Order: sequence, then C-alpha cells, then structure tokens
Amino acid sequence: MVVRQMKHENWERVYRQITAQGSSSPMSLQYDIGISCNGMNYVLRVQYAGKRRIAVLQAVCINAEGGCRLVDDNLLLNALMEIIVFQSTRAC
Repeated sequence: MVVRQMKHENWERVYRQITAQGSSSPMSLQYDIGISCNGMNYVLRVQYAGKRRIAVLQAVCINAEGGCRLVDDNLLLNALMEIIVFQSTRAC
C-alpha cells in the first residue's frame, strides 16, 4: 500500500478523475481505475485517506492472454498513481 498526498491545487482534479473514471461497488470507499502502460493493462484500487491523501491499495495486471496477477510492489503502485496524477493535472 502507498499513500500519496496531493498538492492543494491538484487535489480537486485528481479526485474528480478518480471518481469519474473509477468504478466503485455500492457501500464501498474504494475505486478501481483502469490504466494501460507499456502494453499492459492494470486495474488500480485506490481509496480516499483523508486530508488530500489517496491510498493506493493494490493493482491487478491483466495480460493479453487474459491471465492476471496481483501487484503489491510499492514502486509500481506509486508509478501507476503518478500516471493518474499526471493525466489529471496536465488536462488543464
């Protein structure tokens, strides 16, 4: 798990993208966000952690053959979260 604190000026954009593009189960605080990176598809599970912080809980890597594996490496989780932050903040 990785906890990422957002800058005040980026928080609204990042949170808006997570809630708009992510899917969530009823009565769940977690969002699943699909990300494609280097030909691999990932589903990143994140959760609001209070005071402009997002907890990146885990990711699932889905390969072209349909197989999947759980990703819990903190470096990769942080990199995938940085992609979401970059995409959110460069849009405006």
